[in-house]
Amino acid sequence: YRHVLDIPTENKFELRRIESEGGLLRLHLEASGKSFAVLTRRLVLATGRAAFGGARLPSAFKNLPNTAYAHTEDAIDFGRLKDKRVIVIGGAASAVDAAAEALETGAKEVHLLMRARTIPRLNKFKSSVYPGFFRGFNYLNDETRWRFLQHGFATKIAAPRASMLRLKAFENFHLHLGCPVEAARSRDEKVELTTPNGTYEADFVILGTGYAINIVDQQEFSAFADQVLLWQDRYRPPEDIEYPELGRFPYLGAGFELLEKQPGSAPFLSQIHLFNAATTMTHAAVSSDIPGVNIGAERLINALVVKFFNDAKSEHLADFYEYSDPELLGDEWNET
Repeated sequence: YRHVLDIPTENKFELRRIESEGGLLRLHLEASGKSFAVLTRRLVLATGRAAFGGARLPSAFKNLPNTAYAHTEDAIDFGRLKDKRVIVIGGAASAVDAAAEALETGAKEVHLLMRARTIPRLNKFKSSVYPGFFRGFNYLNDETRWRFLQHGFATKIAAPRASMLRLKAFENFHLHLGCPVEAARSRDEKVELTTPNGTYEADFVILGTGYAINIVDQQEFSAFADQVLLWQDRYRPPEDIEYPELGRFPYLGAGFELLEKQPGSAPFLSQIHLFNAATTMTHAAVSSDIPGVNIGAERLINALVVKFFNDAKSEHLADFYEYSDPELLGDEWNET
């Protein structure tokens, strides 16, 4: 993208905090151990799946040394797992692919621990991959959008068939169903996991446990997290379709912008646009999954153009009044 689009691109920058300043946004950044700030009129956060709460870390692992495990969000050096006993936790695509990668790289054995008692076989969201869904979802009422997402997540999402077949090729792969981790401890450079099915020991654990949705855990929003409108502030579902995590998604505007929980309390929020997995509840997966990202990008760009134009409407009107480039020069006709 840097080469083709010729857009100035910087790497290894971390956004630490966002503040409002005189109608602009002050972004507090960190790079190479140095802190500095820049001002911008609008901010787009295209920050992937860990964008609104980070990687989901099971509580059992919070006291373990970080050398004992990694999340699939991390850059895992699978070469270091050669001849090692590896445990992977989770049942979705990232967990299955991580298990397969460890096996193909030469792990001594891999155990995949799934909380579910049966392997999910459907991915309901595959049935939503068509233009009408991506273009029309954000126009649906709150209840209908909630029902779509609640049903899709509640029925669980199957790993891709090709990923599961990668595992089947290895005799040193072991699948354990109905096996949630209740406790974890580090002992003698090993990790010991306690489950209802017994105790498992590994040299290394990979967490394919997905991503949390919780704005209070996202550092760049720390100054105003309690002012952002969430789905739980706008919609209360019937008991039969309750799903607390969906309520923690941000309730966004038509251009992916954050909205205020209390109107008038934090108008600068509308200058922050999300283009990541946190938009799914409002806009569908048009900013996180490949099939719909072209539609999402078009929607975002249109919104930004509209907002920039409106922000400068007085200047545009003045330019319109002052325009004086003649279409006709007077030599195009002869008077009779």
